[in-house]
Order: sequence, then structure tokens, then C-alpha cells
Amino acid sequence: MLNEEKKVVDLFIPRKCSVTKRVVAHNDHASVQFTIPKVNQQGVLDKDNAGDTFVLSGRLRMQGQADKEMNKIFIQRQMLKA
Repeated sequence: MLNEEKKVVDLFIPRKCSVTKRVVAHNDHASVQFTIPKVNQQGVLDKDNAGDTFVLSGRLRMQGQADKEMNKIFIQRQMLKA
């Protein structure tokens, strides 16, 4: 929810798994969220674009599928060559 100054005032913002598109439960302590920053040709962080954020649910990680699924996402987004 946004207040009058257009700032987020929610105490909890639900996250979705990047692979399964299911909402990650608040008590899923095995889930992870990470951001891969955008950099320019010299390897300097691009201030205008923070990067791509990914969320992996604990269930996916416990099944041992996280690495394989992230490689699929990276190939689809052309962040990794096949």
C-alpha cells in the first residue's frame, strides 16, 4: 500500500518464486532472494538500473533443482550462453 507521499508502507511484501511463480510463504526460511546487478562495458555498476532480482523457494532448493532452473532463466534472458 502507498501513502500520500507515494512511499510503500506495508510491513510485509509477498515474494513469488522466479521458477514456479508461486507465492513464497513468510515462514519459508530456506528460500533465498538475490540480485544480479547491471554493469557497463567497464564493469562499473549502472546506477540507473539496479539489476535483476530472483527468488527461489525453499521447496525448489530442497529438491536440488535450483541450479538447473536458474540456468534456464539465465539462458532465456540471454544472461548466459547455452
